[in-house]
Amino acid sequence: MFNLKSWFKYHFPNPGLNVKNQLLVPSLNKSKNNGEIGTALDYLIRFNLERINKKVIFRNKNWIAEEGYNSIIMECDLNNDSHMEIGNPETATKIVDIEIFREFIINEFNNSKKNYIEFMNKGIITDELLKSCVFLSKLDSRYRSGIIDLYIDDTCSYDINELKQLINIVPWNIFEAKKQCFLNPNFGDGSKLVRGADADLIIDNTLIDIKSSKEFKIHRNDLNQLIGYVLLSHIGKINNEYDIKITHIAIYFARYKYFWKFPLSNFYELEKYKELSDEFMKIINNPNLDLVKDLPKKETKISYDLGENPFR
Repeated sequence: MFNLKSWFKYHFPNPGLNVKNQLLVPSLNKSKNNGEIGTALDYLIRFNLERINKKVIFRNKNWIAEEGYNSIIMECDLNNDSHMEIGNPETATKIVDIEIFREFIINEFNNSKKNYIEFMNKGIITDELLKSCVFLSKLDSRYRSGIIDLYIDDTCSYDINELKQLINIVPWNIFEAKKQCFLNPNFGDGSKLVRGADADLIIDNTLIDIKSSKEFKIHRNDLNQLIGYVLLSHIGKINNEYDIKITHIAIYFARYKYFWKFPLSNFYELEKYKELSDEFMKIINNPNLDLVKDLPKKETKISYDLGENPFR
């Protein structure tokens, strides 16, 4: 998709970050499941947003993790052997007893739903809820990658401690919605165009991505992803139902307690994005199409006042 990347780079130069911030929650690097801490945090943040934005909340009926759960149970049920292999064949695998493994998955998923309901009622973040969020992140990974996590039955204390530190510093006032809060939204026909796409959050008119990366920078791929979601929202409706005009993109850097928010009008007038979404769709449908090779060179750096962050 070289032409698509070139198109993004031409139209949406990376504004970068013009501030320095202190790392508040370093990665412990001791957990077998460290790569899934970010997804576990996504679930935990969305759970609490569901509580604090009760009057304006919109969420899908099922968690993505539930799709992963159903996929694992189906694989167990269709397997005629007494044992099955889990893990990534390219790195490491192990053999599990299907009956015992299936029972474990069912019990843990039911416990996760119970811990979620208890949190909705009491608002108390317990170690059991944190453990459930780590488990849900592994089910989520199964749905997205097709691989059953090698350590799906092993949540170590480092996961819980790190997740606890990350959730304890979240500035919840930034995530309070006035009009609408969409949890894990998709983009209807737009998502189908790219064989599935779902964002972390849309709060009012801001599309938000939650990043638990150790790096404090805006990567080119992260910016492309956010802009891509905006363009998909012009192709299809939010959750295939709602017409929402996204005016800002944002990244919450979880390890730094930093909220970066950027107005889309700093790139183009908002009316221009429908035209850009048409170009985006053309390149998706024809990856060999180069729409920028004959265009004049343009400035590759955007200068702006990095505002809208009360924590700097």
